[in-house]
Amino acid sequence: MEWICTYLNNEKYQLSFIFLNHDNTEIETFVKERNYPYLRIPVHGKTGLLLAIIKSIPFLIKNKTDIIHCQLFLSNVVGLISGVLAGVRKRIFTRHHSIANHVDSPKAVFFDKVINFMATDIVSICKNVDDVLINLEHVNPKKIHTINHGFLFEEYEDITEERVSRFKEKYQIKNNVIVIGVVSRYLKLKGLQYIIPAFADVLVKYPDAKLILANALGPYKNEVRELLKAIPLQNYIEITYERDMGAFYKSVDVYVHTPIDSQCEAFGQTYVEALIAKTPSVFSLSGIANEFIINNRNAIVVPHQETKPIADAIELLISDAALRNTIIENGYNDVKNRFQLTNMIVALEKLYDQ
Repeated sequence: MEWICTYLNNEKYQLSFIFLNHDNTEIETFVKERNYPYLRIPVHGKTGLLLAIIKSIPFLIKNKTDIIHCQLFLSNVVGLISGVLAGVRKRIFTRHHSIANHVDSPKAVFFDKVINFMATDIVSICKNVDDVLINLEHVNPKKIHTINHGFLFEEYEDITEERVSRFKEKYQIKNNVIVIGVVSRYLKLKGLQYIIPAFADVLVKYPDAKLILANALGPYKNEVRELLKAIPLQNYIEITYERDMGAFYKSVDVYVHTPIDSQCEAFGQTYVEALIAKTPSVFSLSGIANEFIINNRNAIVVPHQETKPIADAIELLISDAALRNTIIENGYNDVKNRFQLTNMIVALEKLYDQ
């Protein structure tokens, strides 16, 4: 959102924001500092949802809103309903999840379909999401606009040694240890139940190795903590939030992301971030990775829901410098044109202009 605020054509588009939060957040501070009109509405239960809709309508009218673009479930419900009632003719939402509700929460699929109906346009973040919308939820393909996430490359590639040193000092990581990195909420679909035992196997050969689990929050936390009992305390770090993710990726020797099937990731921006940062990676294919990750070209690809191939792949990337360098070079080249932020901004402006 910060990048969109910064790089969207501010001579053509006047932005305003509605935040459905209880407290101030970093993005709200960012918006306030730049003098964008905004409204924060705390939402408590069903009554709070209704009040949020009622409060949003005059804000949309006051700001003469032509287009509303919603992000995530609560915003979709509040934004699309209030947009209809306020007479906003173009109502967009970005679909950030793939098949999760069909697997884990079938009742939520009903609400997905209502949201699909209320929107005039849907931003799908990759072909994986296209398939779910069209084949499972029967959305008219004309409503769907496939726009991949865009990335500001310098956030991940222009990382000074000072920033890396500061990151390692912050988390007490010695320079001579092998670091295995993971960025994943604690969800079953992310495959941590295979990564952590794989790291335990890696420790047999590399007993000083360190596992970093970033974004370490979520409903699968108890299961993850149980798995971590097999790892000595000095060999892993849990990070709930880290602002300098560029320094994180640059501090990692091997990056691992292994979702449990090909559809559970809607996009998986961490696939792209790791390759921008030139961090050699081990992946199972899901989300956007289905479209461009190739085994032994830009990553090592492992099967879904298997532990030993993950451990073997990590050890191979540690020991084989030639393969590691090939993967680093190809990985960066494969993302540098496809996922530039400017591509996303141009596609969004094209959608807004229609």
